[in-house]
Amino acid sequence: MDIRRYLVRSEDFPKLEKSLPRYIPEEVIRQLNEHLDEFAPPVIRMILVLTECGMRISELVNLGFDCLLQDKAGDWFLKYYQFKMKKEITIPISREIVRVIQEQQRFIRQHFTQEEFNYLFCSNKGVKRPSFKPFPTVMTRKTLPRQLNRVAKKHNICDSSGNLWHFQTHQFRHTVGTRMINNGVPQHIVQRYLGHESPQMTAVYATIHDETMKEEIAKFQGKVVSISGEVVEEKTPEVETGDLQWVKRTIQAQALPNGSCALPIISQGCPHANACLTCTHFRTTSEFLAEHQQQLDKTIQIIEKAKANGWQRQIEMNKKVKANLESIIESLKDES
Repeated sequence: MDIRRYLVRSEDFPKLEKSLPRYIPEEVIRQLNEHLDEFAPPVIRMILVLTECGMRISELVNLGFDCLLQDKAGDWFLKYYQFKMKKEITIPISREIVRVIQEQQRFIRQHFTQEEFNYLFCSNKGVKRPSFKPFPTVMTRKTLPRQLNRVAKKHNICDSSGNLWHFQTHQFRHTVGTRMINNGVPQHIVQRYLGHESPQMTAVYATIHDETMKEEIAKFQGKVVSISGEVVEEKTPEVETGDLQWVKRTIQAQALPNGSCALPIISQGCPHANACLTCTHFRTTSEFLAEHQQQLDKTIQIIEKAKANGWQRQIEMNKKVKANLESIIESLKDES
């Protein structure tokens, strides 16, 4: 029989706190952006993707070449594999990041064939082959933070307290989550966007929210037309699932009284100032047919009044709106 007595047991020792990466303050992000030209173009693109998408560095350096998807509304998604969770996720992204990724795709095509390298980003160091042509390799996870901190030290990138900022790539992930929460994005959406394992209660709420969004998701199963009445065709069926469309609408959607806007919120607002019916980013479906007819009737009245008063500018502006409304109504009526 063991009669030993312990004064201190293992459970009595205080647990060490995990050191979580800090989010990057906006003033540090601003300073980093001022010195982006210090990096090679592919590294700049890596930083921009990391800043918006908040993926882990292992996911970024192993991002596949064909990582872009587009739905029939013209919006874009990024597809990548999460090694930690052992699953593939798809998230909505802005058109700015789409252009960045497309630029990097052109860069890879210029230097390598897809048979020898099927990733979006590569190391600037290669293994010499018999042909003396560099063999493409995936960038190591330590390369990007090393370059970030080199530039931070060179240009004295500091926080508000004057302390030199030490970059860790995981800080970008934490920053994306913090920004989304601060901008009112629900926590379960953030967990979904970043690919976290959701708490049980949050998963229940998400399921309930999916049920309430069925009517909204159904819009994407019908015809979607632009301001010219042109049908926006489906480009990649895999992004037309209700689940992905729900995430896209929650994070990026800009709902309008008679349709939706395909211009992402990240674009910092619409440059067309209440001119949705003359904007190429406008999208609509048959459920708004009655609203379009009412607006057409009002537009015709405005044109008649403008003609009576000799308001040439109002006539020209509303003629374009009238023509677009007529095209939209004609296209949507064909569906019903």
